[in-house]
Amino acid sequence: MGLARIGVVAVLLVAGWAAAAPGPAAVPPRPDPGTAAEGPSAVDRVRPAVVGLRVRVPADRLSAVTLGTERSGTAVLLDRDGLAVTVGYLVLEATWLEARLDTGFTVGARVVGHDLESGLALIRLDATRAPC
Repeated sequence: MGLARIGVVAVLLVAGWAAAAPGPAAVPPRPDPGTAAEGPSAVDRVRPAVVGLRVRVPADRLSAVTLGTERSGTAVLLDRDGLAVTVGYLVLEATWLEARLDTGFTVGARVVGHDLESGLALIRLDATRAPC
């Protein structure tokens, strides 16, 4: 069998296989945003528990070389006493933390501890400065 003949057979086999393969699954229709239920979304319900963080790290710290001396991110409040969880690298070697609440009020915060295995850190907001 010549090379040209093998090529033709291969093309026919591939074409037959492609024709026998099932087509893509039907894509369900997208929901119409106008039909969404009224009321608070999940984001609206948890928004008060999310705080913005601004963090400063001294320039002579090792993490400052790769992560910078000024960082920003978020944390999630775990209780009414100001305990919150965030990603550990955000507050690694931090000497100054500021938390901005959903209300716009800002308070100081401090690192309580790091869990290097999970990559999470606990911080405590200065509850004495929080609005009543």
